[in-house]
Amino acid sequence: MSDEDAIEELIEAQERLEAKGWPPSLAKAALDEYSYVLELRNGSTITFSSARETANVEFVHLDTVDYFGDEKTRGIDVRLSDIVICADMES
Repeated sequence: MSDEDAIEELIEAQERLEAKGWPPSLAKAALDEYSYVLELRNGSTITFSSARETANVEFVHLDTVDYFGDEKTRGIDVRLSDIVICADMES
C-alpha cells in the first residue's frame, strides 16, 4: 500500500466516524494515539490517549483515561450524546 493510499484510507475512516456523529477530534483519536481532552454535558473533563468504537453505537471507548484525577489505564465508555467539547491537546 502506498503512502497516498494509506492516507486516503485514514481520511475515509475518519469521515465514517464523523458520519456516525463523532466530533472530528474524537474521530482523529480513533486513528492517531495522542493527547486529547473532552468535556461532558455535566461539566466533567476527561483526558485520554485514544478512542475506539464499541458494539453499542451510542458509546465510545476511551483508552488511558484521566477522569477526576484518577487514571483508568483500561479506559472507560462514554455516551457520545454527552460529549459537548472534544479537542487535541499538547502532551
